[in-house]
Amino acid sequence: MEMIPSRTRQSLSQELSPEDKAMLEMVAERLKAFGYEVEDADKLSLAFVISKVEQSINNECNAATVPTELQYAAVDMVCGEFLQSKYSIGQLDLAGLDFSSVSSLSEGDVSISFDNDTSDEKKLQSLIGALKTAGKDELLCYRKLRW
Repeated sequence: MEMIPSRTRQSLSQELSPEDKAMLEMVAERLKAFGYEVEDADKLSLAFVISKVEQSINNECNAATVPTELQYAAVDMVCGEFLQSKYSIGQLDLAGLDFSSVSSLSEGDVSISFDNDTSDEKKLQSLIGALKTAGKDELLCYRKLRW
């Protein structure tokens, strides 16, 4: 049994496919909106997280590829996973992130509002949580039965 799918191995060891490049650009733009500038050193990590999220969505939906309608949910999930990993290993500079635009988050029936006294660390944790679960309810619309 092969542990790493060939698509993941190719994405991590060779040039990215056009689809992965497009996803990487969308993720970089989304992260930029939060004040994080993607550097060249981040691209390998992002490629891994993109493959991980795509595989997770594919498994949840029992599909071979991520449906086009779920691309924006996938981008948010990748951003959440990436920010969580950077924060966990101490490589995320909270001072460099822009939380002024984050006064509230809404995803489906869940809404989180911040007051001015909420610390940047708590805002980051709430943001990461919201991003990682973004679109989870939409996955059900694209789920296929497996026999």
